[in-house]
Amino acid sequence: MKKINQIIRKADIGLVVLSSQAYKELWPIFFKSWNKYFKNIKIKKYVISAEENFFNKKYDFQVVSGDKMTTNSPWSLRIKKGLKKIKHKNLFFTTEDMIFYKSGNFHLIKEYFEFYKINSLKYLRSSPIPPVLNNRIGRKFVNEPSWALHQITLQPALINRNFLIKNLNNKENSRDFEERISYINRNNKKIFSSKIEILPYKEIVIGGKIIRDGYSFFKNLKLQYPKKIKQMSIYEHLKFKFLKEFKFWIFYKLPINLIKFLIINDIVGYKKKFVKK
Repeated sequence: MKKINQIIRKADIGLVVLSSQAYKELWPIFFKSWNKYFKNIKIKKYVISAEENFFNKKYDFQVVSGDKMTTNSPWSLRIKKGLKKIKHKNLFFTTEDMIFYKSGNFHLIKEYFEFYKINSLKYLRSSPIPPVLNNRIGRKFVNEPSWALHQITLQPALINRNFLIKNLNNKENSRDFEERISYINRNNKKIFSSKIEILPYKEIVIGGKIIRDGYSFFKNLKLQYPKKIKQMSIYEHLKFKFLKEFKFWIFYKLPINLIKFLIINDIVGYKKKFVKK
């Protein structure tokens, strides 16, 4: 643990949750799960939101909002303005719609932070979600192929602050941001993903609603169930499982050469949004 904290201090890393006022109820839930499993990791913690700036003493995190930002400001602009108030060189960033549900392997966590620092990376995803398509044997951390769709996502990851700010425009939502930053950085050799899960987490809110399995996570972790965020209906749950999650799972079970063919030929993916005709 001492080594992890030394790396965090030397690399000047802060933990940043990208959020909004609509998900304010989730902030203490997120940090309670973090403090339960990683309380000995010494890192300053922040939430980027809108219209509020305050420090939560109970869970030890700072809420920051960019100047003149409102709940109606575009997602990317809110994040960009909020980041201007966070002065760390590097960030461990994520969104508020997930929780940590068990302790990770601290030797792997040390390797993860160490690999990022030693190699002066711009981005290092902390889990193979979405699945990593580089099947190189014997490596925990790898570059994705240049044609892969998910070079950079909002799943928990280490990222260089200036790199993130540079890649945020003023009008995008979170999904458009993920697609564009992945496409324009498809040949960036400083973008890496982990082939193993470093800090175990689960998404608990999808499409603005708590997943059907969410209640068990709240109960097991003794977390307060949100009052203002609705739970998915059974229909919504089944729709997500079969129309999105299952389709996603099937796609990544295909042979890699077939996945590559589908993406390169623009049968799946977002390439047509960025390629000039």
